[in-house]
Amino acid sequence: RQVTMKGKKKGPWTLLSSTVGYRAPSFVVHADEVLSRTGKRITYSWIEMQEGVNIIPIDEKGNVDIAKEYRYGLGRECIEGVSGGIEKGDTPLASAKKELKEELGITAKKWTALGAYDSVTSKMRHREHLYLAEGLTFGAQDLEEMEEIGMVKMPFSRAVKLARSGGITYGFTALGLHL
Repeated sequence: RQVTMKGKKKGPWTLLSSTVGYRAPSFVVHADEVLSRTGKRITYSWIEMQEGVNIIPIDEKGNVDIAKEYRYGLGRECIEGVSGGIEKGDTPLASAKKELKEELGITAKKWTALGAYDSVTSKMRHREHLYLAEGLTFGAQDLEEMEEIGMVKMPFSRAVKLARSGGITYGFTALGLHL
């Protein structure tokens, strides 16, 4: 679907039109026709993705309890904080609590917001809210059909080392471990 936006300014560019190339439940691919600051016509493709949360749960012994999940797009298992999209009408904190309970069966008494950050800022509009969860209680998972998630428990210091050495590659988890 193409939408014409004659002359709308977006930073140094002038937006001429915007086309949705593909729409999925959690993201949209856009192709915008723009004029650069020098007047050259360019197609600028970018992705708009649902906002999300990423949680670093730490138990009373100082262990990090994080997820191990096969990531189809990467073609491998990843160790990462619990993550998920923020559903319409939910707050980031409500989504974080729901995701931690569903994916690892954990509830937390104490929640600390670590900030909200953008990813791949040149080609994607996606913000993720990071949380530290403490005072953990462990229960049963409630996974969605497409999820198969295990829990990995390790000392916080080991998780930081894995993030620094490439063993934890999800950027938001690596960032959260360093805040």
